This record gives sequence, C-alpha cells and structure tokens, in this order.
Amino acid sequence: MMNRLGFAVGVLICATPVFAQQPPTMRDLLSQLRSFETRQGYLDRLEQFFVNRDVDGIAGLSAMDASAGIAANTERFQRKALQRFADHDLDGDGVATLAEVEQVSHGRYGFTVGDPDADGHSGVARSIENVMRADIDGDTSVTQDEMLAAEQEDIDRMVAFETLVHGGLTTGLDRDGDGIVVFDEVVAGFDALLPSLDSNGDGRITSKEQSQFAER
Repeated sequence: MMNRLGFAVGVLICATPVFAQQPPTMRDLLSQLRSFETRQGYLDRLEQFFVNRDVDGIAGLSAMDASAGIAANTERFQRKALQRFADHDLDGDGVATLAEVEQVSHGRYGFTVGDPDADGHSGVARSIENVMRADIDGDTSVTQDEMLAAEQEDIDRMVAFETLVHGGLTTGLDRDGDGIVVFDEVVAGFDALLPSLDSNGDGRITSKEQSQFAER
C-alpha cells in the first residue's frame, strides 16, 4: 500500500491557494468537490484517499501513517535519483558528464548530438536541464552524491507538505481528540456543512454553490 502514497497527496488534497496558507480543514477538502457531484460520490472519492494513506491498515490516519508515508516517499525519491544517475553515466565511471547527458537526452527524442533539428527542441533542453541542475560544483558533470543532494530538495518539500497535511487533518477533523482521524469523523464534518453548501437542497453541489460557500 505504501507505494501508492504520492507527493501529490492523493486525489483529493492539492496545493490550492487556501491550502498553501493553512492546514487542510473540512472546507479545504470541500474545495475538491466536482460540480454537480452528489454527497455519496464525493465521499466515495474521499474514502479512497483515506484507504491509500492508511499505511498500518488500522482504520484512521495516525502519526504512524504519516511517518511511514514520508519514509516510503523518501525511499522512492532516492531510488529515482539513483536510477536517473545510472541512466546518464553511460561508461559507468561514477560521473555523468555533460556529453553523456546530452547523448541520452538527444536519443530520448530521436536525435543525435549535433543534429540541427534538435536545436531549440524543448524536450531535449528540458531533459538536459533536469539532470544538470544537480551539478552543484559547476564542473559540468554530475556525481551520484550530487544527484542525491539535488533530490533532497524535493524530499524536504515533500516532508514539509506531508507534515502539514497530517497536522491539519488532526487539528481540523479529529473530533474526539485521539490523534487519529477516522473516516466517520470526516463524514460528520461534511454532513454538518452540507445544508449550507447545498443551498437548494437538491442533493447535488453546483460550482455556483461552491463559490457562494467559499465566500462566506
């Protein structure tokens, strides 16, 4: 289950302007409602979010789930960095030179180095940049340690984001204060807001109703 834990924090919570300023609460979760979505449709998606993040298999999201998710994501990020380095260290000497990076990047898009058709190709340029950004010492080559160090920036952002998400869920939705957010608590929070959200009582939430709710 841990391999399904994403830096994107599942399908329901994202870095909206509101979320970027404060931990997620029931209102932030509501921002992920789809237009004309029914209560059950929304709760079904939200439940899947919980299932994907419940690492220990015990109903509810706990600090252990957050820690395990961070550990799993950290390992995944590092594994990707090591694979990226190996893919570009063509001669296996422990250094990915700019020439090697260019060769791989051009080949990825069907070009050879020096092919004029590759000049200005956004994919080739982006591919080279994504690797060479790890060149910390500026010697136009990348070592395995440099690649891991560059990846650490993404890992640090992921850790901060995951910590914020867990803290916000616990603070905003943990109704009994036991440090674990269970799905029933989220349902209760949603149902408490539903009458205000579904202003005409037809059982579906329109984009207009969402906007009106957000402005309150």
